[in-house]
Amino acid sequence: MQQVTTILQKDLTKCIKCGDELSDLNSTEVCYYCTNLMQLPKIFQNLTDSYGVKQSVIDNFNKSLFLTGGTGSGKTSYLVFMCKYRWRKKLLAKFINFPDWLNRAKININNLERSAVRLKEFPGLLGLDDIGAEKGSEFVIEKLYLIIDHRQSNGLQTVITSNFTLDELTKKTDPRITSRIKSMCIQMMFNGDKR
Repeated sequence: MQQVTTILQKDLTKCIKCGDELSDLNSTEVCYYCTNLMQLPKIFQNLTDSYGVKQSVIDNFNKSLFLTGGTGSGKTSYLVFMCKYRWRKKLLAKFINFPDWLNRAKININNLERSAVRLKEFPGLLGLDDIGAEKGSEFVIEKLYLIIDHRQSNGLQTVITSNFTLDELTKKTDPRITSRIKSMCIQMMFNGDKR
């Protein structure tokens, strides 16, 4: 019986998803990395570095980026790798598909307001995926402006992906938004279809 108890206690110190050691502070059965991984869309949860971007992710570890390029060019995958790299180091990162976030948040205006405040003040890397794919109503543009302006003004790391260049995005949104993105982000162009 003593041996069975010891084996069970030992197994409870490992993540049930990946087998990594759990920290003593972790009262769940899932490690920090796997807990965060679950916020990603399922198609990205098991994504491997088949693009060979790990060194670029390391080089851009603490930088704000604007990733632009056509559909399937690898922008979202790059953002996912940035988040995963930070989670492996037990650092804060949040992945948000912007059009999806808007659709969910618009159900209740009060929820949208609270959610926008949480996003703009998030202290870690905030990844805003697919900016410009949403309908550009005044309300949407205002929320995007408030998030981008706060993050730029406070030096909070932000990585933004879009199928549009900044010039094209200016026509869809507001020049104040793209001006702030230009001043806080390094622009990276993605070419080709990586799918």
